[in-house]
This record gives sequence, structure tokens and C-alpha cells, in this order.
Amino acid sequence: MAFALSFECFLQMLGEDAKDACQRVIDAVMLEKLKQQRASDYAGLGLIPDGPTLDDFAAIEARLNSRYPEEALQAMRRHGFSGVNIEARAKRVGRGDLYNIMYRNFSRNVHGGDFTELVLANEPSLIGRERYEAYIESRDSIAVELAFGSLGAVLVGTNGILRLGFDQRCAELAAKRERTREAQKGREV
Repeated sequence: MAFALSFECFLQMLGEDAKDACQRVIDAVMLEKLKQQRASDYAGLGLIPDGPTLDDFAAIEARLNSRYPEEALQAMRRHGFSGVNIEARAKRVGRGDLYNIMYRNFSRNVHGGDFTELVLANEPSLIGRERYEAYIESRDSIAVELAFGSLGAVLVGTNGILRLGFDQRCAELAAKRERTREAQKGREV
């Protein structure tokens, strides 16, 4: 999901100012490279013939420092090219609801704060077989919907920006997705 939201954010930024969007991606990659180099104390630079030097990295950093205000630079160091966290990226591209439903829910699982998942993992009999199956079906359906929606956003965005000519195929996939959703709803009733 994070990748898809970042991709959608990048597409939106491309539409606003393509040169700036691309420059921010390149600069964010360089900021990450600088951070990695510092973390390793620039180990191994001498192993690459004609490779970058400490002076090269200093020049890159000076260029980046002159290109952005300090606050923007810090935001890019922390959040990448967009300069905003995943929640803000989701809101920016009009998918705040997706963030609230999915990211918050699944992050509870990752951090061990989802009581239902803890019960299911340790004592599934406490909630009963029927509720267990309903929960698993609901959780998995939402996860698949998220994956499909995220992939769809990347597919449609890539097709549009690169003018690949897959408009009809994208429309067919969207129609199949909708038919599958309707069939799923019919089984739930």
C-alpha cells in the first residue's frame, strides 16, 4: 500500500511540476545514500577505482542544502521525495479512507496491538468457529481488495504516464473486479 500511495503521490506531483517531481525523487535517493555513507563511516570508498570521494559527497550535500530550505530537506530525509508521511500522502491523493481502514488496522497487527489477532493466534476457540471464519473472510477480503486497488492504481498510472495504450485492458480488469465484488456481496447475503 505504501508503494502505491507513494506512486500516486509521485504521479500527482508530476502533473503539477514534472521537473520538480523528478528532481525531488533523485534528491531523496541522494539524501538516503548520504545517510547510508555516514552510517558506515564511508567504508569502502577506496575500493572502487575512480569511485566517489568524500569531497564528492560533500559537494552533493552542499548542492542539496542550497536547493531546499532546511525544513523541506529534513522532511525529505525523513519521508522521502514527498516530504510527508504515509497518512498525508494518502490524503493528498484522495485515499485517506483507505489509509484509515487498512494501514491503521494492519499496523496494529504488526505491532501486536490487535486484540482479535492475538486471540486468534492463541485461543481461537474463545470467539467461536462461526465468528472466526467470518473474521478471517472479512480480513482477507479487505486485504485482497487493498492489494488489487493498489496494483490497479499503479497500473493505470503507469499506463497513463507512459501512454502504453492499455486503456481498454485496464477497463476490462476494472469491470471484472466489479463483477467479482458483486458476486462476493451476493454470497454474503
